[in-house]
Amino acid sequence: PSSTTCCGNLQRGARAELFLVGGAALAVAYDATRTALLRRWEDQLRAVLDQPGGGEAFLAILTYIQHVSDTPGGELHDLAARLGPDAEEAYVTTAEMLRAEGEARGKAEDILVVFEQRGIDVDGKSRERIESCTELGTLNGWFRRAFKVDKASDLFEE
Repeated sequence: PSSTTCCGNLQRGARAELFLVGGAALAVAYDATRTALLRRWEDQLRAVLDQPGGGEAFLAILTYIQHVSDTPGGELHDLAARLGPDAEEAYVTTAEMLRAEGEARGKAEDILVVFEQRGIDVDGKSRERIESCTELGTLNGWFRRAFKVDKASDLFEE
C-alpha cells in the first residue's frame, strides 16, 4: 500500500505518527532484528491506533510489512496482542485478507495452467480479467468451465 492509501482517511495528527511508523515498517522489512525493532515502535503504533481512522492505518502498516518482508506472522500477532484487542483484530483481518488474496491468485494461475495444458491461447484481455479477479466463487466457476470451453474468452459467457 502506498503512503497515500495509508494516510487517506487520517487526520493530521495521525499522519505524523503514521509517517514515523511507516519508516519503521520499511526498516522492519529489511532488518534481521525486526522483533526488537517492532518492540521499539509499540508506542507509535499504539498512537496510530488511537487516532481517528487509526485502525485502517494500522491495517495498512501490517499489510505492508507482510507484503515486503519475511517477518513471521507469529511475530506480528504477538505485537498486535501486546497492543490490545483492536490491534489484534486488525492483525486477524490482515491475515484473512492476505490468505484470500493468495487463494484467488492461486486459482487464477490454475485456470491459466488448464488453458496451457489444453493448448488454448489466452488473449491479453482474458488473462487480465482472470488475474485481476478476487472473487473465489467466480474463479472456481471459471476453473470448472476452463475444461469445457474452446477459447479463453468463452470462459466468461454463461
